[in-house]
Amino acid sequence: MARPLDPRVQRELVRADEARREGRLAEAERLVRGLLKREPRAALAWTVLAKTLAARGDLEGSEAAYVRAVALDPEGLDARVNLGVSLAGRGAAREAAEQLRAAARLAPAHPIVLRNLGGVLRATGALAEAITVLGRTIALDGGDPGAFTNLGLALSSLGRHAEALPHLERAVVLAPHEPLYHDNLLMLMHYDDSCSADAIAAAHRRYGAMMDARVPRLPAVAPQRLAGRPLRVGFVSADLRRHSVAFFLEPLLEVAAQVSCVSFAYSASRIADDVTARIRPYFSDFREVAALDDAAVAALVRADAVDVLIDLGGHTQGNRLGVFARRPAPVQMTYLGYPNTTGLTTIDYRISDAWSDPPGRADAWHSERLIRLASGFLCYRPPEDSPEVAPPPSTLGHPPTFGSFNALAKLSEHTLALWARLLRETPEARLLVKQGFLSDPESRASFEMRLAQHGFPHDRVELLGHVAGLDAHLAAYARVDVALDSFPYHGTTTTCDALWMGVPVVTRAGEAHVSRVGVSLLSRLGMEGQIAADDDAYVACAQALLRDEAQRVSLRASARARLGESGLVGGDVVARAFFAAIRAAYDDAVDVASR
Repeated sequence: MARPLDPRVQRELVRADEARREGRLAEAERLVRGLLKREPRAALAWTVLAKTLAARGDLEGSEAAYVRAVALDPEGLDARVNLGVSLAGRGAAREAAEQLRAAARLAPAHPIVLRNLGGVLRATGALAEAITVLGRTIALDGGDPGAFTNLGLALSSLGRHAEALPHLERAVVLAPHEPLYHDNLLMLMHYDDSCSADAIAAAHRRYGAMMDARVPRLPAVAPQRLAGRPLRVGFVSADLRRHSVAFFLEPLLEVAAQVSCVSFAYSASRIADDVTARIRPYFSDFREVAALDDAAVAALVRADAVDVLIDLGGHTQGNRLGVFARRPAPVQMTYLGYPNTTGLTTIDYRISDAWSDPPGRADAWHSERLIRLASGFLCYRPPEDSPEVAPPPSTLGHPPTFGSFNALAKLSEHTLALWARLLRETPEARLLVKQGFLSDPESRASFEMRLAQHGFPHDRVELLGHVAGLDAHLAAYARVDVALDSFPYHGTTTTCDALWMGVPVVTRAGEAHVSRVGVSLLSRLGMEGQIAADDDAYVACAQALLRDEAQRVSLRASARARLGESGLVGGDVVARAFFAAIRAAYDDAVDVASR
């Protein structure tokens, strides 16, 4: 336990903390650093310094100060909780869980401690434990929207969307003007069988109206003719790291300079890795903006004189749609990271294709105008050092096997009912489901209960959890004869990975983008025969593929060549179409402004 502070030191610390709370951050830092020169073992002073540094955007320095505070006073709850939150923010979820577990031992009935612990447990994959902890949190404090949203997200990660939805809706009711809670609800609605495309579109419009009413816009800036200069394109993302968004973006970045575009990155993640290092040189400037608020990022974009600003996250975790709501760039777009409209009236365009968003009803579901690339909107970058394509396992004496490596959140009740029917009607087949959360025993048991409710034959289903290394993950496709896409939320990276590894994919087409990405991918490959219009066709197609060994052998042998010929791998065709489309949209904006 920390020793009591001298009253004079306590008064100085109060002055420093008041300065911090009132936003006089330079003064607060000066005062507390001066105090620490005289009292270096004052744990509370280190905590005040940590909070001050965080407010100034020095997240690394803040975390170091929290570490010092915890070392000096292991029973200091405030510092330990904030250290856990800081660790979680940079992706160190297991270390964060250690700190928050220790905090929970100090204060086992403290709702804020439990809420943060539950959120971190969710991030580590301990979903069932997270659900228990967050249930206790809500019992202690039924007015905490963060607890409701974390509980909803944990349930959703296990595919229990009907249970999750009321919790996320409650969070929005409790904090109607907090965008984060809208983000989580909007994201979940795409997974839930009960949410129609019309209902999802209406929810996005409500979000957009809330942002219009609450977020001030910067003074308008008119687009200027390029007159031979490069187009300045900004990308805003929390996923410029080892993430599917970065993998799909990289082939575009390689082409940008060739088509007279200068790229700017606004990276909203505290995590930087080997992929970050690899793509960084493609950008004229790579701005680290995780510690900046939306107004500061918008000011930075305006100072960089960006012509076209592109959101890569939509309503996914870490998004900065608040930047776009301020309209710092004359033309704004959304692309890639989210399967729907943003709902923001300040984003002008969404980039897609006609397979994923067919003309007609899709336009009415969007607050943006749709740009449909004839090339398809995705280009896939296969992982380096991918394993070679293996023969179908059924040709090697193994039982014929359906498989899915999609996130458990995508395995909706509709999907599981469809797969259960498929196994009943294909008695010779088995099913392999691979997903990292299945490594957690309690999460695995929760998913097994869902399978039992749908009547899956226990002896014909194998569950596989986390495997170490991307090469081992891809090698696991050697155990699958036919990959089954999820519905209503299709796979994207998982579908591309399966195809790259030679495994044919069967998809079930829906009406909106979220359930049509598989249509886009397979159509570009000339595999329309593996696109099912309804449940009956899905079962029939999967059965036919599983029972046609010659076709599966042929598809595996030709898979990588087919992906290359389609333009799905390589990216040059898609990249040039992408930059031509955004240049045309910018030129249109110039023409409108000059009238």
